[in-house]
Amino acid sequence: MRSMCAVLSCLALSSIIQGATMSSSEPPREGANQEEGNRLRLESSPYLLQHAFNPVDWWPWSPEALEEARRRDVPIFLSIGYSTCYWCHVMERESFEDPSIAAILNRDFLPIKVDREQRPDVDDIYMTACQVFTRMTEGRASGGWPLNAFLDPDTLAPFVVGTYSPPEPMPGRPSFTELLGTISRAWRDQREEVEAQGARIAEVVRGELASPTGRKDLSASLDDAVVTALLRYHDASEGGFGGAPKFPQPVYLEVLMDAAADRPEAVEAVRHTLDRMAVGGIHDQVAGGFHRYAVDGTWTVPHFEKMLYDNGQLASLYARSVAGSGDAYHARVLRDLADYVLREMTEDDGAFRSAQDAEVDAREGATHVWRPEEITEALAGADLAGESAFALEVYGLDRGPNFRDPHHPDDPPSNVLRLSDRPERLAAAVGIEPEEFERRLMMIDRALLEARDRRPQPGLDDKVLASWNGLMIGGLAEAGAALKEPAYVEASSRAADGVLARLGGVDDLRRNARGDVLGGPAYLDDHALLAHGLIALHRVSGEAERLEQAEALVAAARRHFRDPESGIWFDTRPDQADLLVRASNLNDGAMPSGAGTMMLVLAELAELTGNVAYLEDLEAFLAASSVSIATNPVGPIRSVMALRRLARLDPERAGRLETLGSTSGPGEGDGEADPDDDGGVLAAIVPDPDRPGGHLLLMRAADGWHVNAHDPGDAEAAEGLVGITLEAVSGGTVEVDWPIGEPWKEGVLVHEGELSIPITIRRESPDATVVLVFGWQACNDRVCLMPRQAEFAVAPEDAP
Repeated sequence: MRSMCAVLSCLALSSIIQGATMSSSEPPREGANQEEGNRLRLESSPYLLQHAFNPVDWWPWSPEALEEARRRDVPIFLSIGYSTCYWCHVMERESFEDPSIAAILNRDFLPIKVDREQRPDVDDIYMTACQVFTRMTEGRASGGWPLNAFLDPDTLAPFVVGTYSPPEPMPGRPSFTELLGTISRAWRDQREEVEAQGARIAEVVRGELASPTGRKDLSASLDDAVVTALLRYHDASEGGFGGAPKFPQPVYLEVLMDAAADRPEAVEAVRHTLDRMAVGGIHDQVAGGFHRYAVDGTWTVPHFEKMLYDNGQLASLYARSVAGSGDAYHARVLRDLADYVLREMTEDDGAFRSAQDAEVDAREGATHVWRPEEITEALAGADLAGESAFALEVYGLDRGPNFRDPHHPDDPPSNVLRLSDRPERLAAAVGIEPEEFERRLMMIDRALLEARDRRPQPGLDDKVLASWNGLMIGGLAEAGAALKEPAYVEASSRAADGVLARLGGVDDLRRNARGDVLGGPAYLDDHALLAHGLIALHRVSGEAERLEQAEALVAAARRHFRDPESGIWFDTRPDQADLLVRASNLNDGAMPSGAGTMMLVLAELAELTGNVAYLEDLEAFLAASSVSIATNPVGPIRSVMALRRLARLDPERAGRLETLGSTSGPGEGDGEADPDDDGGVLAAIVPDPDRPGGHLLLMRAADGWHVNAHDPGDAEAAEGLVGITLEAVSGGTVEVDWPIGEPWKEGVLVHEGELSIPITIRRESPDATVVLVFGWQACNDRVCLMPRQAEFAVAPEDAP
């Protein structure tokens, strides 16, 4: 382990490098002619076009770019982002527009730009690599965009990966120029070490993204375990999950809604979360729709970009709330969201655009924030001067500013508009009838939107993405049904027609298009999410055509992505030679996974058509993915939802999945270890009765197995082994008093049997739930298994 870290530390992004500006005696290469632009000028992606006139000689990700890097024998500098990414804009202004930095990139590297929304497969691989690299070098996994990776051109293995790099050195972080110089020298002078480091990282990435073999029992109670875990993680004060930054996490809310019949507390958690998001600044109070996430734990200050995929999922959630409860406030939020999408995010053919930017004129949120005098002026201009005091009170401006741009501290402070509570409660507090409160607030909002529309507007990413459109097609159809508004259902149907016509149809679906320019072939998530949206539209409208289109999309996906031997549906096609690994990623994040959504689609098609072939495919897919699902069911939530639906549709098939492990054990009884097993490691976090406020990490390895100590030691045999770790991912921090391991073969330090480790959890607030991730690698006399992780949510009531 130490020797591995020695190589990592010489290249790690966290190291400070002195005097590393130029790394070779070769003169800088000519960059792009800034008047003519670089190769990106021929692309259609708004993100790539933003960089088309940089002095950096950018290439798009392509066979030609990879071959050129190999011909020149230089590392690839891969930079991944998206058009509405604030920090991508910052790094472009600071570094990629700097001719001196461009000269280094052009001379010592082959610079490649990727739009993550066009190439989610490339992004997924190198984001995983970033998490692996930061876990190795900094002790905890992290990532984000811009995502910057340095690749071996021959293998595409990443040997250094990180995110934003500053133009000048910062405490604990080198400047971007220093980083480039260090990596270039290492490539020249330490090639074998660099290549070995890349190979190690690539091996871990493959292990994390490749679909595991083997089988594990899929218990019928998995969905209940997921709901219990999420309820422990739920923020009872502000709704949502965890602390700052706070994301809507629609898939979490979706599975809680599915459990409503059996778990009344799940209903309350969803209702409370939808309420708190709706009154917060993450909800655009004036124009409708939701921003991507909040930078705080109270939903007040958003990261201001607005993404179609968030709003599509939230439309479905608010529609389900309205349909189930008749909540009038949720109905208004839903109507405003739908109107916003139709007004600002819809193409002439009905298809939906992708996103709106976070910044205007290099000011984050400049279009959206207000000062009191601006509110007063806007209302006076609309003959509503008498409503100024009411508006300032309702939206909180009378209590002082809540926003200051950290990148422009000299700008005056301002406010993100938010409510402190649901409108009917605010109305009661000021002695106004709810209907009158609502009428006045709607007048104010219209006037403020008219004034805001006269401001400079955020950039618009107008490419049409199949998967994201699927989410909004479904969300808008469900909104129309819940609100009894045929116009929304008609808009959903028009979008379906526009998307299929624009993107090549069900038999030759493309990932994206901008104008008349088509992108590459669609991925699994495009087929799955678009089919899911079409099924939702079919359920609302009764159009048989939509069900037929969904079936055709699934049939095409089956040809392109399903492995007939294992039953797995992969994210990409088998003929993509530019990828480290062919992934089948079940984990749902801000976007639902393609694999998990396809499982749900198979269940829905079986229910709607009566065709048992869909259930056969679903059973095989769940069985082939059982190790991933059973090991961490909170990750692949839509897969767990599909398992629940299979149990309802065909209990016999679901029953067979409950005994997978016992009927197909490791090596069929030959004594060999299943490489996808966890070594029989059990772990728990419990209060420490001997230390007030303290906790214990309890762990036990099965007989014949051990886990590597946190520091496996200096022995040569310890190189490449992964020690036990415990990280806080939200809600606070954790301190661990790691024990020294016992010497094992060749001096490796390990732990066998039972272990009790004192830990100290510090919450960011008294009522915060702290989410911890425990990592381990189990080994025996013959084999070391892939590293594993388990997640624990430690609620305040778990304190001693």
